[in-house]
Amino acid sequence: MKENYAVATKFVGGQVPDDVLQFVWTGVSGDELPSGIDLMVYDMALDLSSPGSAIMQLQKAVDAQINGRFDAETQHAVETSYNLAVLVNLWSVQAAYYRALPRFEEYGADWLMRAAKRLQASLNLALPAS
Repeated sequence: MKENYAVATKFVGGQVPDDVLQFVWTGVSGDELPSGIDLMVYDMALDLSSPGSAIMQLQKAVDAQINGRFDAETQHAVETSYNLAVLVNLWSVQAAYYRALPRFEEYGADWLMRAAKRLQASLNLALPAS
């Protein structure tokens, strides 16, 4: 596993068993995703309890066929997209998902704060240190 797996699991904060973390990382093809995008998709998969649902959000963000699998088309769409644009698009897709949930009025501020923290951590991974 690439080193971003350790960063991503640290971001989660030890709330999830290691075997689940590894299952989800593998389920979202974390080793195949660019830095930053891997964290955005991985953490959302944990939030949704579904790697496939997080991949569908990625597919929507990169305008790939939505099927919930990290297939060759999705990989090509990610590889040919500007990483920062993908991250912003993913944040937008994830925020729209939260806003559509029935309990948004009650929990929405917390959900959007988590999404913002996810985006910030992902941008830190995606941007080279200066």
